[in-house]
Order: sequence, then C-alpha cells, then structure tokens
Amino acid sequence: MADIVLINPRFEASYWGFEYAIPLLGRKANLPVACLPLLAALTPPPHRVTLIDDAVDYFDRADSLYLDPDFQFNRAQKAYGRKHPVRGGIEQLKMLVRCGVLYRRLMKTAKEPELRQEHRRRLSQIWRTRRQPAALYIYVLKCAIHYHYQQITKRLVSDDARMVNTF
Repeated sequence: MADIVLINPRFEASYWGFEYAIPLLGRKANLPVACLPLLAALTPPPHRVTLIDDAVDYFDRADSLYLDPDFQFNRAQKAYGRKHPVRGGIEQLKMLVRCGVLYRRLMKTAKEPELRQEHRRRLSQIWRTRRQPAALYIYVLKCAIHYHYQQITKRLVSDDARMVNTF
C-alpha cells in the first residue's frame, strides 16, 4: 500500500488565469481544480490518497470574494436598476425566484444532513452580508457545483463505478 499526496500548487501567472485581475480586487481565484479529486477517486483501494490545496478551501476562495462588502458586484445591473427602477426590481425578483428554485432543488437532492447544513449556513451568511440576489444566485450555483463534485468523487470511489470515456 502506498501513501500518495496530490498537491494543487499555485500556478505561474498566465494569460488564461485570474492572476492579474484578482489582485486588483484584493482576492484569490475562486474556482477549484477538478482533476486532482478525479485522480484521487481513480486510485485503486489499497492506496491512500491525500489532497493538499496550496491555496485554500473551496468555499474559502468564494467567501473571500463574496463576503467582502467593499467588492462591487454586478455594477452594470445596479446601474440599470437605477435608470429603470421598475424593470430593475422585476429582474431582481426573477433572480430571487431562480435562487429559491435552485436552493430547493439543492436541499431536496443533497441527502447528507451535514452537507445541507453547511450549504444553508454559507448561503445565509452571504445573504446577511450582501442583500444582492445576483450574488446569492452565483453562490447557490457554487454550492450546487460543490455538491456535484462531491457526488462525482463519491461515485468514482465506490466499488461499482464504471468510467465512461466520452472523448
């Protein structure tokens, strides 16, 4: 049996990364790398795999951006809402309805009570910090992506998992 350590390092600055844009905001990038959990899930059972993220946790990346009240989120939508208050209000209401529908689906789909509790806690924290439906919607999407990462990893680790090459 081997102990395998997979490390997600900080990458060098590139044209395709957020390295030059995110420092202007004073934050870190908030998208996790999906290949390391996949490699860990595909490792045969007698081996033990440890994942280390050189940056921070999945939600900590998102929280560092979305919980900062100084971060100007959806400026174009705000400007539109000031110029057209009725239409802007309707758009915000639509966004809240989308949030509610996605939140309900997430809570009904996630069977683990700890995961539902964590998502509830983080979403309520976002709503308390910034009462912006667009920010809440993006964060609900991040929770849904987190749930799917967890489900994919759990399924790949299970004994009856089959890999299908769609390439």
